[in-house]
Order: sequence, then structure tokens, then C-alpha cells
Amino acid sequence: MTRNGRNGRVDGEAQLKWHRLHLGLYARVAKRLGVNPSYVSRVARGKRQSDEVKKALLQELTRISQLNPERMSSRRMSRSA
Repeated sequence: MTRNGRNGRVDGEAQLKWHRLHLGLYARVAKRLGVNPSYVSRVARGKRQSDEVKKALLQELTRISQLNPERMSSRRMSRSA
């Protein structure tokens, strides 16, 4: 994962890796809370209400946002340097 030299953007591999972190979002939250992932999905869509699940979803989204592709790419570059 490197930056594109011409425009300084993060390469596609870094963006895909970051995007994959969203794939297990409901499962991670469900496991942490001891509920079914489909319930977490329903809360996220507004079909069910749970302040605890909403809070956990927001915490996980915050965690993922802190691992954005640019930061992931720069971490890798600093490790290899």
C-alpha cells in the first residue's frame, strides 16, 4: 500500500482494505453485546430501538473512521522505512 506519486492519493488496495473493515461491523457489535447480528442490523436501519446497540455501532464506526485509508497507508510506509 503506497501513495500514488502523481497525485498523493492512497492506492486502491488501501481503500479496499479499509472498506472491508465495514463488512463485519454488525457481527463485531453483536458479538460484543451478545445479541444476534440481524438484531443489530434492524437497529441500524431503524426497525428496532436500542440505545445500547446504537451506542456500540457509533463506537465501532468511530474506531473504523480512525483507520482511514490514508492513515493505514502511512502506517505501513513508516513500518517499512
